[in-house]
Order: sequence, then structure tokens, then C-alpha cells
Amino acid sequence: MKNDEKADFPQKIAFCEKLKILRTEKRLTQEQLAEKVFVSRVTVSKWESGRGLPNIDSLKLLADIMQVSVDELLCGSEIISVAQKQIHQSGENFQRFFMALADILCVLLLFLPLYTDFSDGNFRQVVIYNLHTINAFTKIGHYFFDILISTFGLLELALQNIQADKKNQATAKNPFFSIQTVISVLITTLALAWNIVTRQMYVGVFLVFMLASKFFILISFFSTIIKPQGK
Repeated sequence: MKNDEKADFPQKIAFCEKLKILRTEKRLTQEQLAEKVFVSRVTVSKWESGRGLPNIDSLKLLADIMQVSVDELLCGSEIISVAQKQIHQSGENFQRFFMALADILCVLLLFLPLYTDFSDGNFRQVVIYNLHTINAFTKIGHYFFDILISTFGLLELALQNIQADKKNQATAKNPFFSIQTVISVLITTLALAWNIVTRQMYVGVFLVFMLASKFFILISFFSTIIKPQGK
């Protein structure tokens, strides 16, 4: 098919049909096209069966391979759908990054003098290592939660890279609360409860601030995506 013929697709032809026609004209298999766009063959199959749309980056690659413009690949409603997906994905990426950052910052609890040491009837603010007036089990509990939260933050960042390929797959309505988000909030809540029970007020205040920050991040993300999704 010549370049000037590719622009003559009727507006109502869906992206899935255009992609299949153009791929056939280029004599590419789904697997070969997938390699050029850096996705799986299953992803290309979903695009061609109308079960999803690629993201902006994949659309640019497809347009370059097929020698057409992005506008020629998509009809009006599909352009809106791709834009909504991109907004949602960007918001989700920011949300996960800042949630992970909040968790990683909890490593400061290992070095800041926020723990209260009750000795000789006086209250002294010390680093966790210098806590002497609590039993070993309680001290291990403080270490456990501090290390757990910060380690989970690093894990959250790693999971973002592992899940990068999912951005190119069929459009799906992702749950607002991902499993990472739920676990992050749950761990912080448990750590807060532990420090309240063990009478560590300043650490508790620190964790309340972190928990409030997480809810603020979630609310900001929700307010960003609710309008596009509701259309």
C-alpha cells in the first residue's frame, strides 16, 4: 500500500482493523511487529482484536513503522481513550514513586534521636541503638518495623520497573488501590500502633506524618484520574 493510500482510511475504521491491514501490507507477523515495538506478541494480538490500545510511545513507533501519522492510526474516540490512559498511567507512576519515597524515608528512624529512653525517672531522646530501658523483644520490634517499611519502599521502586511492560498492554481499568499501596499503608499503620503501645510518642508523630502524606498522595492521584475515567 502506498503512503498516500494509507491516509484514505474511513474515519470510522477502528485502530485494530487499521493495524491489521497495515501489518499485512508490510508483510510482518504479529511476533515481528511486537519485536519492533518492544512488546509481546500477545500484546499485539490484543491490539488487533480490539481488546486494548497502545500507549503514546508505542503509537509513535507503530506510526513510524507503518509510515503513517498517529492521527491516521486512530479515530476520534480512540485518541481520547489513549489520552485518558496516558493521564492515568502518569498519575499512577507518580503515586507509586512518592509512596515508595515516603516508605524509604522511614530509614531515618534508625538514625534520628526520636526514641524516648526512660532512665532514672528522666526522659531522654536517643537513637534506637541507645535504647536501654526496654526489653530486647520491644527493641527488636522497633528495628523490625523501621527496616520493614524502608525495605518495602525499595521493593516498590523495583516493582515499578518490573511492571513497565504492562503499560503497553491492552487498556484495562486498574484498581485504584494497588496491592503495593494497601500493603504500604497497612505496614505503616501497624508500625504506628506498635509505637503507641510502646509509648514512643515522637516516632508515632513521625509515622502519623508519613501516613498522612500517603493519604494525601492517594487523594491527589484520585482527583487527577477521576474525571477522565468518569467520561
